[in-house]
Amino acid sequence: PDLKTSFGVMLPLGLLLGLPVLAAGNGCTATQIQNDLLPSHATPSSCWTVIVVNRQKIVYDITKLVTNHEGGRRVIEQMCGRDGSIGFWCVHGMEDLQESIDDGDATEICRTAASGRRL
Repeated sequence: PDLKTSFGVMLPLGLLLGLPVLAAGNGCTATQIQNDLLPSHATPSSCWTVIVVNRQKIVYDITKLVTNHEGGRRVIEQMCGRDGSIGFWCVHGMEDLQESIDDGDATEICRTAASGRRL
C-alpha cells in the first residue's frame, strides 16, 4: 500500500514506517526453500540463508558476508544453508539488514508470501 505525502508524492507504507526497502525478489515456497534452495547453497563459497521479516521467509545470498562480516566468518558460515533468523535477530535489527542490502553483502533471492500466523 502507498500513501500520499503532503507534496502529492506516493511513498511505500514500509518506507514511512521506517522498514527496510527490500529488493523485489522472486516468489518461492517454504518447501522449495527447505528442499531445494538452502541445501544447494550451504558452503562458504555459495552461502544462502533465510531471514524471517514481517512474517515472510526471505532467502538471501550472503556469500560476500563470509569475508566482510565484522563478527568474523565463522558466524556467517554457521548460517549457510540454514534459517539464520534467530541468530540474526538476537544481535541485529532492521537497520543492519538494510545496510547489508545497500552494501551488496546480502542479495534477496526469493521470498514466501506473508504468513497469516503470528508468533
